[in-house]
Amino acid sequence: MNEQARLASLHSYDVLDTPPEAEFDDFTRLASQICGTPIALISLVDAGRQWFKSRVGLDIGETPRELAFCAYTVLGDNIFEVPDTLKDERFADHPLVTGAPDIRFYAGAPLHASDGSNIGSVCVIDHVPHHLTDGQRDALTTLGRQIMRQLELRKSAAHSARDAAFSHAILDSAAASIISTTPEGTITTFSHGSEQLLGYAADEVVGKMTPAILHDPAEVAARARELTAELGRPVSAGFEVFVCKSCCGSSETREWTYIRKDGTRVPVLLSVSAIVDADHTLTGFLGVARDITELKRAQADLQHLAAELSRSNSDLEKFACIASHDLQEPLRMITSYLQLLQRRYKGRLDEQADEFIGFAVDGAARLQSLVSGLLTFARIGTGRTAAVPVDMNVPLDTALENLKLTIAEKEAMIIREAMPTVCGDAAMLAQLLQNLVGNSLKFCREPTPRIHISAKASGEEWIISIEDNGIGIEPQFLDRIFTIFERLHSYADFPGTGIGLALCKKIVERHGGRIWVTSEAGKGSAFSFSLPAVGG
Repeated sequence: MNEQARLASLHSYDVLDTPPEAEFDDFTRLASQICGTPIALISLVDAGRQWFKSRVGLDIGETPRELAFCAYTVLGDNIFEVPDTLKDERFADHPLVTGAPDIRFYAGAPLHASDGSNIGSVCVIDHVPHHLTDGQRDALTTLGRQIMRQLELRKSAAHSARDAAFSHAILDSAAASIISTTPEGTITTFSHGSEQLLGYAADEVVGKMTPAILHDPAEVAARARELTAELGRPVSAGFEVFVCKSCCGSSETREWTYIRKDGTRVPVLLSVSAIVDADHTLTGFLGVARDITELKRAQADLQHLAAELSRSNSDLEKFACIASHDLQEPLRMITSYLQLLQRRYKGRLDEQADEFIGFAVDGAARLQSLVSGLLTFARIGTGRTAAVPVDMNVPLDTALENLKLTIAEKEAMIIREAMPTVCGDAAMLAQLLQNLVGNSLKFCREPTPRIHISAKASGEEWIISIEDNGIGIEPQFLDRIFTIFERLHSYADFPGTGIGLALCKKIVERHGGRIWVTSEAGKGSAFSFSLPAVGG
């Protein structure tokens, strides 16, 4: 191990310049008695000195490293012994030999750290020539191992204390509600964020209650019926509702209503996961909830805006023409300068500044994507599009080319069948296919993501399907999937704007077709749409 790594190992024990400790003093006295020497030391060798954690028979607390006998000991794995320093050319004129403390004999056993480095030694010194017996050498080696065990215990205890303090700091500072329970459901942790959100004090609930007090019984019962149908086995309307999926090895995040101590209600996004120990034994559950009142209000505002825009389509198209440049151009400039700032100063700012810039870049890019989607949605307008024969292989090629980086990143398998010729607008159909294939790529979660693109004739129209092996959609969401701004998952898990599928519906309807989805949670989805055949 190189010297830099050895020093890092030494400093990780956080022992240099600490006060005397009885446990280590016992070791040095024992070394002195066993070896029959007047001096015994526990010496730690850092970059410029040897420092004595414990010493018997010596008044000084440290020496320069260049004078340290122990600097030789840390170079090897076995005891370093000098029976007579005056007969050893390395030490015959050494200042500590020719002057105080008149070292004539030295023997040191290296202190082996857990990473393999030698951080110092336990050594014995005499003023007359000396030889260790085999038994004394074994004893000195054994003392070295015991000293390292004590240092490891000391280090572990310090880490445990820091970890506990860090965990408490996180719990106290987190804005989210963090609640942990036993496997049976009794609350064991109730964070400061939980107290602020729900109005209960921690000592009112910890060890006394279950999370049932926080939930609407009607919501719990409804979810129990859903899970019973989904899992094919009875799920009781109690604690099992929240943890049954976590027990299968996956966390579950969904929207719930919390009921505060004063009876008021608050919508939350609750994520529940299992807590297991090193042996994979279940020790409890962790629930992290975030108040989404403002998010729900913003979502309602967006849906209201969408309704207003739909009722005023002509005004929307006029807005799109004006806003296309006036909105997108400054957004592109903001995004570009943020990305330039991120590249130029990456690693030169502190970690929090880098994180803030990253958030800004992500937010600007998302806003740009949202505005672009809205403008595209607006420009398509209503009514039927002017249709000409389109070989669907061409817009499909365009869509897959635009998605090639995502396909490569996901290592997705794309299975495509021959496409028909339909009546339509090639650019719009390329956008339609890109949105649908991109949506499938986003939700593919298998080790080998697979997307199958097929077509079949049906009377005077063609039905084209994009089928994936992704996470699927729960039944209650199927009738909302094509609504603008409707998002079934959090942005953190699956980034998006909530416009893409609504845009697909609008494009298909402009072509006189229809679009639908069939899906089963956990087993993938199939998005299908119909287009008129040529001559149909």
